[in-house]
Amino acid sequence: MIGVVLFVGFLVILCIIAGVFFIRGSVIFVISIVNMLKGKKTKALWILTIILYCISLAASALPIGWLRFFRSTNQETFDDYVNTGVYISSTVYDIYSEGQFYYNGDLYVEVNNDLGGDQFELGQAVANAKGSDVFINNVLAKIINYNYEATIYLVKNDSGYTILLLGWSKYCREVDKDKIENYYRTLDEYKYSYYKFGSGVKDIDMDFNKEVFEILHSKLKSGEAEVTITDDDAVKYSINQTSPDGLYSRSVSVLLAKDSVYVVSTSRGGINKCYPLDEKTSDFVKLKLGVK
Repeated sequence: MIGVVLFVGFLVILCIIAGVFFIRGSVIFVISIVNMLKGKKTKALWILTIILYCISLAASALPIGWLRFFRSTNQETFDDYVNTGVYISSTVYDIYSEGQFYYNGDLYVEVNNDLGGDQFELGQAVANAKGSDVFINNVLAKIINYNYEATIYLVKNDSGYTILLLGWSKYCREVDKDKIENYYRTLDEYKYSYYKFGSGVKDIDMDFNKEVFEILHSKLKSGEAEVTITDDDAVKYSINQTSPDGLYSRSVSVLLAKDSVYVVSTSRGGINKCYPLDEKTSDFVKLKLGVK
């Protein structure tokens, strides 16, 4: 926001400069007409008038152009906005800073990262949050046609609990958080998919096993000794686990190298830190990935 304030301030200064030169040009223009009526020479005055008007036009062109560009571009911030007529007490800034807000008298907190799936279905809009309580921010938003207000939506889900969406973050009642997480972590069935890094192909549905996925995922917190494998020596896949409603999602990256499978712990600059899998689990993963 500081950057926006400085930039708008710069445009305002240009507008002031443009106004000053326009006024001076207009004064000289009037003087030129008066002198012309009196029969005096006015050529120099006319030239000066044109120069001042040109400077004024040049100084005003940039702020006017940028303002039109900003207002046109920022119109998309209104595309997904729904005015429900109901406002929560917290601003968008407060919510993103604190990770919580009150709605219908209940405290809503941000859910666990595992509920970050993006294949869920959105419900109706239930409330709005104001962008800011700072006066200058609201004035700037009007000037550049930017919508800082947010719409809060219901998220359709199978847990039976109320889950809300604001921006990219999901929130639930604080008293329900552990119950929701327990529900999704103990489902009998999940959907599975995978994709091969660098292939350019979208996720491919696959038949997988819940217990095996837990083995893969548990490796990340096992504390076992890691091995180092480069991208040049391996093929990398991501195996994804998703709840039937698309809300719960976890993924594990695996490497296939020298007929063995490894769970990737960290990957940077083509260097992968990995945990090896036993032969039986490796064979199962390769089978499900269609690798011989």
